[in-house]
Amino acid sequence: MRHLTAAALFLTSLATLTACGPAVCTEIAVSSVTLELYDLDTGEGVVGADVQYAVDGGDFGPCRSWGEDHIYNCGVEEPGAFEIAVDAEGYELLEVAADVDEDECHVITEVLVEDLVPLAEAR
Repeated sequence: MRHLTAAALFLTSLATLTACGPAVCTEIAVSSVTLELYDLDTGEGVVGADVQYAVDGGDFGPCRSWGEDHIYNCGVEEPGAFEIAVDAEGYELLEVAADVDEDECHVITEVLVEDLVPLAEAR
C-alpha cells in the first residue's frame, strides 16, 4: 500500500507540473511577416528593394531590413490580412499576400520566400 500511495503521489505531482495553465507571455516584439527575396535566375539574395505593406486595406508603410540583407520584416505585432508590394531595380514588380494570426501572447509570424523575376532587358 505504501508503494501505491507513493506512486499515486508521484503521478499527481507530475500531472500538476505538466498541466496546461495560463500562458506566460514575453515582452519581445514579434515580426508579423518575414519576407526573403531571391533572384530567380541566380538564387542570390536581393538587397535594397523597396518593400511596402498594408494591413486589412489600410495605408502602406515600409518593411524593414537591417544592413545589407535580403530579409525584410513587415509589421510588428500586427495581425490581419497583409498586402506586400516589392519594387526592386532590375526586377518585375511583385505583390504577395499573407494572413497573420495571433495567439494569446503574440502574432504568429508568416515567413514568405519569394523569387524576383529579372526584367526581360536585364536577362
